[in-house]
Amino acid sequence: MVALRPKGGRHRHPHAVKGSSIFSAAGPPGAAPSWHGAWTFTVTYGLAIWPALLAALLIGAGVEVLLPRAAVVTAFQRRDGRRASLAGGLLALPSLMCTCCTAPIAVSLRRSKVPVSGALSY
Repeated sequence: MVALRPKGGRHRHPHAVKGSSIFSAAGPPGAAPSWHGAWTFTVTYGLAIWPALLAALLIGAGVEVLLPRAAVVTAFQRRDGRRASLAGGLLALPSLMCTCCTAPIAVSLRRSKVPVSGALSY
């Protein structure tokens, strides 16, 4: 039988993100807002998400280049608002789900004349 807890009885989160929180870059909790804290947080956040942003730009470019516009538009146009939303949601399943990754692809979908409901649900 497999033990559910490691030795010592402490539960470890196998999917927990390791490292410190980026929120600490702006200053201690409860500190007054400052331009220095805002800039430090912005730089720290940019350094934390740049790989996802790069992946999103590459995926968005791939969608733009590799998928024929007519096929993408056809997948969305023949549907009412609810079905276009469902199609957008299904298209989003295999991709990353942070706004860094979805925003470039949603822009690419809108440029391809996909209905707003489908692009937003993506």
